[in-house]
Amino acid sequence: CVHGRSCVCTERFELPPVAHSPDLRVQTCCGLQDALDRLAPEGSHYRHLDEGYDDMPAHVKSSLMGPSLTVPIAKGRLALGTWQGIYLNEHRNHGGARSIIITIQGQKRADGRR
Repeated sequence: CVHGRSCVCTERFELPPVAHSPDLRVQTCCGLQDALDRLAPEGSHYRHLDEGYDDMPAHVKSSLMGPSLTVPIAKGRLALGTWQGIYLNEHRNHGGARSIIITIQGQKRADGRR
């Protein structure tokens, strides 16, 4: 059975990256956040500050990572590598409510079962 999962975030500050790490909670999350903070630091050096010092860096980080992700599904499970995981990043210091839209596409199995 061939399937795929497409995940789209409806807000500009959340992204679903697939990341690689043996310690998913610490190395990947903190490492990604550290790198993004270096690329797009908070501060008064942006032209648009109406929504706070974290607003423009959030736009930059969101643009770098993209709003959607497609992940294959094999045998009813996400087909990720051993150390891969999917992360939803909040780039604002105090983000609001967020929504995720998940679309599953696929073909029926040869025997007709789902």
